[in-house]
Amino acid sequence: MASRSKRRRSERWRSRVWRWLRAWRSLSRRQLGLAVLGLLGIYVLVLSCVEGPPRRPDDICSIFFERRGWYEASRQAFETWGVPMSVQMAVIYHESSFRARVRPRRKILWILPGPTRSSAYGYAQVLDSTWQQFRDVTGKPKAGRHRFRDVTEFIGWYGGELERLAGVSKTDAYNFYLAYHEGPGGFSRGSHHGKPWLLKVARRVESRAEMYQRQYQDCESRLRSRWRWRWLAIAGLVVLAVWWARRSGRRTRTRQRKR
Repeated sequence: MASRSKRRRSERWRSRVWRWLRAWRSLSRRQLGLAVLGLLGIYVLVLSCVEGPPRRPDDICSIFFERRGWYEASRQAFETWGVPMSVQMAVIYHESSFRARVRPRRKILWILPGPTRSSAYGYAQVLDSTWQQFRDVTGKPKAGRHRFRDVTEFIGWYGGELERLAGVSKTDAYNFYLAYHEGPGGFSRGSHHGKPWLLKVARRVESRAEMYQRQYQDCESRLRSRWRWRWLAIAGLVVLAVWWARRSGRRTRTRQRKR
């Protein structure tokens, strides 16, 4: 009985696959191209709409395997601006816990949420004025603080500003976070020395950046290879679809000539 049910299931799946192939084969070249473009568009749209925090925020490898777009954005920002990926991710974690649209709020009676504390918003809790400066300098008027790619580029750009104006190294996560929080002017004046709570947070950012860096060294090669194979698979599907469309077009022309 078990073998019969298995055979029935396999026959059912084979018939479904053949029906699917016949449906694709009956499409014209234009219809097939539109279908492939539509599937790719849906794939990109689904990836771009993911805004919730990752399942395992304490593991940078798990984050990057889960959110491939985040890996590409962070790596591109590192290659362009020089701020390590571990520092970028540690700053974002401590600013927003990887939440895209969070704002700081005061507490009324330590329980109820009150009015917003400042104009800080998004993954990196960037102020309106600082974000507008980033937009003007980089020539990206539509950059959003809720978009991960724009935020990683901002952290890279701002790291360059902190290094130029306050002499903060991009690889020094402790002082980087202090200058990120206080601004280059406040950091140069030493405003962070009167804020013991901020110094503690900066130490936590430093330890998280070191943890992320150790983790990333263990999975860097796998991340790069898996990303290459994914794009190769997509390219292979596109080539296969184009080949099938041309073959179907040739068969259709042959039939028309015979008639």
